[in-house]
Amino acid sequence: MIKSSCPIQQKIDKLIQKSKGIKVELDNTPYEDDKKFKYLLKTLLEVHREMDQTRKDVTN
Repeated sequence: MIKSSCPIQQKIDKLIQKSKGIKVELDNTPYEDDKKFKYLLKTLLEVHREMDQTRKDVTN
């Protein structure tokens, strides 16, 4: 990946990396661990909402 000096792109790249990390942890978390599984899902949704908002801010 090419490093960008644009702050918006850096923020999106950081959020993508965070999302990937959460997905890996989510994949390794058993469904039986209900509390942790729901926490990770909630966190992943928040990261994606923040990504969506960042992209909307750029296009507006």
